[in-house]
Amino acid sequence: MSNSLINEEKLLHSLPFTNPAYREKLLPLVSVVRWPNDSNAQTTEYIGNYKFVNPAGAFFQNNNSILPTFTDYVRSKLHYPIVTTSPDGTKTAHSTPPKYLVDAYCGSGLFTILCGKDLTSVIGVDIAADSIAYASSNAAANNINNARFIAGNAERIFESIDFPGTETSVIIDPPRKGCDKLFLDQLLQFKPKRVVYVSCNVHTQARDLGYILNGGSGYRVDEIRGFDFFPQTHHVEGVAVLTWVGEDEIKGSSEQVDDKSGDGI
Repeated sequence: MSNSLINEEKLLHSLPFTNPAYREKLLPLVSVVRWPNDSNAQTTEYIGNYKFVNPAGAFFQNNNSILPTFTDYVRSKLHYPIVTTSPDGTKTAHSTPPKYLVDAYCGSGLFTILCGKDLTSVIGVDIAADSIAYASSNAAANNINNARFIAGNAERIFESIDFPGTETSVIIDPPRKGCDKLFLDQLLQFKPKRVVYVSCNVHTQARDLGYILNGGSGYRVDEIRGFDFFPQTHHVEGVAVLTWVGEDEIKGSSEQVDDKSGDGI
């Protein structure tokens, strides 16, 4: 009777979060969370040595326990692959950091501050002017001197960004509804070398990735990973990493796939 109720109960009692013997060995993690009732109040989040002050009614990533690992991962994926050729003709593939970063949907500056601190210049963009004010204040409080923030018009979000796309990475972290086509069209026109798309809704993320990839944009998906921000739920924070490799390479890859599938018929 492997599926009996009694065996399931034994299994539950053997798990670390229910077995007292495990609890005695594990270090306790104590979190103090305050929920202000006034939407005009402020909240404060600490991520490592960085401090973020936010309006109480604004969005900020939850689950502080995973944020350092998560933001380190996002920062590492801003690096994009390049191939160099030595004098003897040997080609070597390696990654290089971008010179510039654009943090779209930047909010109060989480990714702008944590992921762009070592780059030449960083721009955070958001359509909410109050978020931009908090982001600027957070950057100053954390001694970030290479960042500036723009309250952008949704119809011209990249208009005041003078970075060359070939040396720029873009972080996208939209709300659950995802990106609208107006934004995605501007992104494709800007053609950043690297796009790191963060989302708490993998369904709208997949929809937006399909729009990017199916338009002959020259982007390639290099990696997709999930982070368990919401334990014991079906929700996951998804991160997709895209690299612009050019329309010709994407077309060539598609033709190769078609040829292989034809050989197998």
